[in-house]
Amino acid sequence: MREDGTYGYEFQISIPDDMDVPEPLVKKRIEGGLYAAYMILMDEIAGIGWNRLFKGWLEGHEVWEGNMSPSQEIMNGLLEEHLNILHWQTDNFLQQVDLLMPIRKKHPTK
Repeated sequence: MREDGTYGYEFQISIPDDMDVPEPLVKKRIEGGLYAAYMILMDEIAGIGWNRLFKGWLEGHEVWEGNMSPSQEIMNGLLEEHLNILHWQTDNFLQQVDLLMPIRKKHPTK
C-alpha cells in the first residue's frame, strides 16, 4: 500500500536472463525462497484470500513465520500469480489466483 492509502500492481512475466528489455519496461529479478501458497478464484478474493494466509494459517503457527521485507520493491515480497483455467463442467474460463507469501522457519525461543 502506498503512503496515500492506494494500491499499485505490476504485471510480470518470466523471461530468459539474457533477454533485452526495451524501455519503458524494466527487468527485475525475484529471489527464490520458501512461500506459503493459497489458491483462490478471483471472484472469492475480496477480503478472504490474504486474510486466510495471514490470520488463518500464519498467525500463531508453531513452525513458520512471515518473511516479508520492506526492502523488496514488489509488495514486500508478496506475490499473486493469476492463471486462466478452463472449468471442466461448463467450458468457461475462471481466473485462479495463487497468493504467495514468503515464509521462513521460526527460530526456537530459549
